[in-house]
Amino acid sequence: MTGLRYLPVVAAVLLGGCAEGDIVQRQAQTGEDGFQATGRLDGSRVAISSGDPNVTLGDCDPGDGLDEDLCILGRTIDGLRVNLVIENPGAMVPGEVVPVRADTCTEDACDEVTEHAVIDLRVDGQQVRATGGTLRTRTFHDRVTADVDLRFRNGDNLVGSFDVGVAAPSNVPPPQG
Repeated sequence: MTGLRYLPVVAAVLLGGCAEGDIVQRQAQTGEDGFQATGRLDGSRVAISSGDPNVTLGDCDPGDGLDEDLCILGRTIDGLRVNLVIENPGAMVPGEVVPVRADTCTEDACDEVTEHAVIDLRVDGQQVRATGGTLRTRTFHDRVTADVDLRFRNGDNLVGSFDVGVAAPSNVPPPQG
């Protein structure tokens, strides 16, 4: 009977070793910081709420040549990794709304496009390019704030906004405007 007394302790140790680690949510550094969006992807509802997403201004999508991108990496509320990639951040002019189109840019060709935005969305490694919608840029300096309304070829959509701090490499000037 004394052996049964230790059964809960042994079970807790064994099961604890197999349990997944806690998902750690990064906290916003300012009250305005974050990336929020909702929509439908692959026919399922999705919600993104990331108070302090990882942000890169530079080449953040290796494999398609050396270029400049704005990448915002967060998570859906159910834990999927989401990366919003603006392939041509030069199109982000404060106070302007530009259409989103699905160009077939290669290497640094997207960087030259300024009359519309080219935006990819990657969810847990699966990439899809937005075929329509709008990108409204409010600020682009130390902080980048914008609203996105993205449409995809299969009828999916994603609508949201982001207000993120960026630490641009010293050789990358912010867009003019």
